Amino acid sequence: MDVEADSTFTSFARNPEPNSNHVKFFRKFVTNREGKNGVYKDFIMIISPGQDKSEVHRPVQDKDKQEYPTQWAQYEKGVEQRQTGVPLENLPGIPVGMARACNALYIYTIEQMASLSDAGCQEVGMGALELRNRAKEHLTKVSSKEAGMIADIEKLKSDNDALRARLDELTATTTVSAHAPTPKKAHARKTPVRPAA
Repeated sequence: MDVEADSTFTSFARNPEPNSNHVKFFRKFVTNREGKNGVYKDFIMIISPGQDKSEVHRPVQDKDKQEYPTQWAQYEKGVEQRQTGVPLENLPGIPVGMARACNALYIYTIEQMASLSDAGCQEVGMGALELRNRAKEHLTKVSSKEAGMIADIEKLKSDNDALRARLDELTATTTVSAHAPTPKKAHARKTPVRPAA
């Protein structure tokens, strides 16, 4: 089956939030139709979390590199391709067994769980809807804390810029006075001391 030609398959496999998809780039040896003169080509595997039977395997296209830049960079560097986000195990109150069941369905992060489709929740099974809601709540709490932290960081940057400007001003003043000519000191003439007679 040509998965690219089957629009229902690709739309099912594509998650509305592409960064929540489980993506893996890999190299595969491909031969021509006669089975000769093969070459290695880059391929991509895309799995929508919770829908492990909707895998897409195809040659890499330029849009894939733009849509999944983190995984592409990891692939090019030859390091393990990890899903970006907060590990699902860090969600407060999640049972270990539930986290492992989610990992088996390519749900590795809290962000993936929060954006999980209803079909994905059905694959996970009982408790998935509650878990998805908890993941969304957790991200909302974290994002409000992040907003406060971002404001603090911006204030620190502003203070730092003001201090840097003051330092530059003081450095310029010191440099100017260091280059100013210094008056020559009159040397005291040493006269030999004569012993008293």
